[in-house]
Parts: sequence; structure tokens; C-alpha cells
Amino acid sequence: MNHDPAPSTLRVFVALAPPDEAKDELAAALQLGLRGGGHFDERLLWSGIDGDLDGLHQLAADVRALVRSCGIEFGERPLRPHLTLARSRRDDSTSVPQAAPGLADFVGRRWPAERLHLVGSNIGRGPGPIR
Repeated sequence: MNHDPAPSTLRVFVALAPPDEAKDELAAALQLGLRGGGHFDERLLWSGIDGDLDGLHQLAADVRALVRSCGIEFGERPLRPHLTLARSRRDDSTSVPQAAPGLADFVGRRWPAERLHLVGSNIGRGPGPIR
């Protein structure tokens, strides 16, 4: 019997890119470290966003409306402003939860949101990496 692997899934999202100075500051705090931090599903390490959250939510609503006006389906999920810092391998469920508490008290400087990016990730089926 010939079994074809399940097709990969393309996930697309819109992201604000912090300026290099803010990224450098965060990197220095992590020594890999915006405000606080945590993890999603034991695999994704994030830092929280602080500042004009009302403006950020309005920007997200405007982008969603524009995407839908182009005839593209866009799922309704609540906006959880964050900066993704790292994603662990599928077989590593401890590194991210161990690193997350180190971000709890982190507070970085404010920076202007100047660039918007369309980002895609290809979630392959099986043990391979997400790209």
C-alpha cells in the first residue's frame, strides 16, 4: 500500500519588526532576553509588548479588514501582542519553559512601530522543522 505523507500547512501572519536597538537590548537581557515573557505550548518563547496597545489592536483590525477585502480568509483569533524569541525542537519540551521565567521582570525601552511584515511558516507534517 502506498501512503502519501499528509500535505504541509502554510500559516501566514502579519508582524511588526522592532528596530535593531530594541532587538540588541532584548538579546543582552536574555544572553541568548520588551516586557515580561512566557511560553506557548512549551515550545515557543515570547516577550510581551507594552505601550500603545489600543493603536496596535486598531492596526490589527485594519489589516484583517484589508485582507478580507481582498477575498482572503482570515481566522478570528484574539490578538496577543508578543515578540517571538525562539521555538524549540519538537522533541524538546523543557528548554522553553525553563527560559521563560527569566523574562518575567524584563522591561525594555519603547520603540516606534515603523515596519509591517507578512510572515509565513510552513508547518510540515512529521519530525522535520517548521520553516
